[in-house]
Amino acid sequence: MFCENCGKPLGEDAKFCPECGAKNAVPEVSAETPAAVEMPSAEPAGSETPVSAPPVQTAPISFGTEETAKPKKKCGKKLIAVAAIAVVLAVAVAVSAFASPFVGNLIANTFRSPESYLGYVMQKGAEDFSGEFAVQLKLLRKPQSTVDNATGEFTFTMGDGMKNLLKETGGSEAELITSWINSVGLGMDVAMQDSMMGLNADLSLNGTDLISGNVAIDGEGGMLYLTVPEISETGIGFPMGSEYNSVMESQTEAMELMRRMMDIIPEEDVLKKLICRYTDAVVGELDDVEKDVETVEAGGISQKLTVLTAEISEKTAMDIAEAVCREAKEDKEIKNIIKKAASIEEFGMDADEAYDIMRENIDDFLDEVDSYDASRETVCELKIYANNRGEIVGIGAEVEEEAVEVSFCTVEKGRETGMMLQVTAPGTAVIFEGSGEEAGGKVSGTYELRYNDMKLAVITLSDVDDAKLAKGMLDGKISIALSEGLQNMLGMYDAEIAAVLKDARLDMTFTQDSEKEAGVEMSVYTGGTLFASVQTEVNGGGSGLIKLPASYINGEDERELEAWLANSGFKPADLVGKLRAAGMPEALASQLETMTNPVPEKDIWHGGEGTGIVDPRL
Repeated sequence: MFCENCGKPLGEDAKFCPECGAKNAVPEVSAETPAAVEMPSAEPAGSETPVSAPPVQTAPISFGTEETAKPKKKCGKKLIAVAAIAVVLAVAVAVSAFASPFVGNLIANTFRSPESYLGYVMQKGAEDFSGEFAVQLKLLRKPQSTVDNATGEFTFTMGDGMKNLLKETGGSEAELITSWINSVGLGMDVAMQDSMMGLNADLSLNGTDLISGNVAIDGEGGMLYLTVPEISETGIGFPMGSEYNSVMESQTEAMELMRRMMDIIPEEDVLKKLICRYTDAVVGELDDVEKDVETVEAGGISQKLTVLTAEISEKTAMDIAEAVCREAKEDKEIKNIIKKAASIEEFGMDADEAYDIMRENIDDFLDEVDSYDASRETVCELKIYANNRGEIVGIGAEVEEEAVEVSFCTVEKGRETGMMLQVTAPGTAVIFEGSGEEAGGKVSGTYELRYNDMKLAVITLSDVDDAKLAKGMLDGKISIALSEGLQNMLGMYDAEIAAVLKDARLDMTFTQDSEKEAGVEMSVYTGGTLFASVQTEVNGGGSGLIKLPASYINGEDERELEAWLANSGFKPADLVGKLRAAGMPEALASQLETMTNPVPEKDIWHGGEGTGIVDPRL
C-alpha cells in the first residue's frame, strides 16, 4: 500500500502518511476472500521440488467520496520550517551586523603590515570624525529659532555661608540686613515685533513683589521709554541717538558675516572626502611603523589595545607638508573654498586672484622643500591606540628632545568607560582622569584633575542625557569640588580666601526640553553649607505685550524729572509696607519710614546743648 500524495509505502492499516501527513483511504476487506488461483505446474524431468507461480494481488478499489479520493495537503510542517529559516536568517543578519566591525578589523590587523594597518585605522578614524563633525556642523548651520516672545525667571538666594561672611566683614549693620534677606527675584517678559522691543520686569524680595518696570524700545523712532507703574503711569523718554542705530547695524552685520563664514565650510559629503583625502596624504608618508598590543588603564578600567608607533623625523614632517601641499594645489574642493572665502566683501580680494596667490605660495614652498636639507633624526614619536573594532580611541605624541608628552585615551568595559588626558614636561604633570557609566541613555561618572600627584578638583557628572547632548542641548547635573590639597595651596598665599573656599563645591543642574525651554541652577557650597545660588528659567511663549506709555517726559531734562517725581503720587510708606511683608525687621522698617518722610520745617528743633532753650516737642 502506497501514499496517494507522496507515493511512500504505507502500512496496511495506516490512515495518515508518516512522511507528508496526508490522509489515505483504507480498503475494506470483504468477508469472503477470493482464493488464490493456482496455476498448473509442470514438473520437468528429474526435478524433485515443484515450482509454483507467486500469487497475483489486485489493487484495492475505493468507492469513497471526492474528498476522500483527493485528500487535503497538510502545510503545517512546511510553515514551521519556513518560519524557522526566517528566524535563523534574521539572527544571522543581526550577528553579522554586530560582528562585522570586529571581523573586518581582525582581518586587517592580522594580515596587513603595520603601515597598512595604520592607514586602515586612520582612514576609519577620519570617517568617524567627519561624521561626528558633520552632526555638529548641522547644528551650527541650523537657522536659529527666533524667539519673538519669551519669559524668564531669575532668582538669587543668599545662603548661610554668604550671610556669615557678610557678618564677619560688615559688622552689626550687615548682620541686621542678612538676618532677613533670603532671596531676590527678577521676572522678565520680553516681546519683539518689527523694530519694537518690550521688556516687562518685576522685582521681588523673599517672594514678595516690590516694584515693576516696563521698558519699550522704538528702534525706528530712536526712543527708549521707561515706566514704573508704582510711581507714575507717565513714562520717561530717552532719545537713543545715532549710537543705538550704529550698534544695531553692527550687530546685524556681524550676524550676516557669521552666516557667510558658515557658507564657506563645504557640505558634509565634500568635507568627509577632504578629511579622508588628506589623512591618506599624511599616512602615506609614515614608514617604519611598529605594532604592539598593550593593556591600557584609565579611571580604574583596563582594556587591551593595539598600539601603532610611528617615528616622525624632521624629514618626515617636510615630506608630509609637501604631500599635503601638492594635493591641495590641484584640489577642486579647496579651490571652491578659497573662492568662496574671497567673495566676502570684508576680505577685499578677487576670488581668482586669491586662488592664484594660494597656488603661488604653494609653489614657493615646494621650491624651498627641494633645497631644504632636513634631518632624519626623530623629532616626535606618534602613538595611535585602536580597539578591537579598529576605532581610534587614543593618541599620544612625545617630543623627545623637550621631554614633553601629550596623550589622550579612552577604554571601555561593557557600559563603563575610562578616560585619561595627561600633559607631562620636566617637573610638571597635569592629568585629568576618571570613569563613567551609561545607563538608560544617561551618563554618570567621576573625574579628577591632578597636578604633580596633587588632586586639585573632582568633577562629577550625574544623569547627563546623551541623546540631548548630541543635539546641542545640555540636560543633567555637573558638580565641581575643590580638593583639600588645592585649599592648602591657596592657604599659603591668602589664608582668608582659603578659609572661604574650604570644602568649596559648585553644583550646576541643567534642564532643557527644547531650544526654547531651558533652565539652570548654580549653587556654591562652602564648608558643607550653601553659600549662594542662582536659578534661571527661560522659555518661549511670553505675553507678546509691548507697553508704550500714554504720555512721557524728557528724561534728559532735570526740571521735568523733579516735577514728574513731585506729581507722581508715590508714597514711600507703600514700599515700606511691602518690605515689612517681605520680612524686614520693625526697627529697620521704622528707621526707613523716618528717612523717607522728613519732618516738616516747623517741627524741626533748632536748639542745641547750652542754649537754654527747651525742645517744645518734649
